[in-house]
Amino acid sequence: RPQDFDWLNKVRPIVTRSHVSGLFYSSAAADEEPFVRIGDFCHRTTVVGIIESKKIFFHITAGHSGIITEAYVGNGTSVAEGEPLFKLVRPQKTDAQRARMR
Repeated sequence: RPQDFDWLNKVRPIVTRSHVSGLFYSSAAADEEPFVRIGDFCHRTTVVGIIESKKIFFHITAGHSGIITEAYVGNGTSVAEGEPLFKLVRPQKTDAQRARMR
């Protein structure tokens, strides 16, 4: 039986949250590609951004496997601990085939 995650995504969406307060960066350098974009499929260990706090850089991972559907913060934005960064959905088979792997 194929799994239908559409109802679960509506009831309990997956949200990647900030572990520390600081500045959020979507890429390692200003001239580089962002770690992830909307529509990318991420594994739980995929780095989705970096947060600079007190001159220490923390790599933020997705925490769950899924497709990124929404970004709550932009590059260079100040974030607080526990603030949502990205929304992920559990992919249907057709969604996973279209998603870019990261």
